[in-house]
Amino acid sequence: MKSILIFVCVIFLSLAAFGQQTKSVSDSIMITIFLKHQQDKNLDSLQAIQRKNKFAEQFPPKSARVIS
Repeated sequence: MKSILIFVCVIFLSLAAFGQQTKSVSDSIMITIFLKHQQDKNLDSLQAIQRKNKFAEQFPPKSARVIS
């Protein structure tokens, strides 16, 4: 789980930095994220961790646009 959180944080910070550097609408970057399934945790425990870390409030950053 730590590796996934670190990966998400890196993406979050890079998108935030990218948004601050460029203000043009035509400038964009598309990132595809592949998540690895953690078989030792069920959905309820993963959602509890996300709630504890306030994941929904922090991701995606305001400057990012989620396509799908």
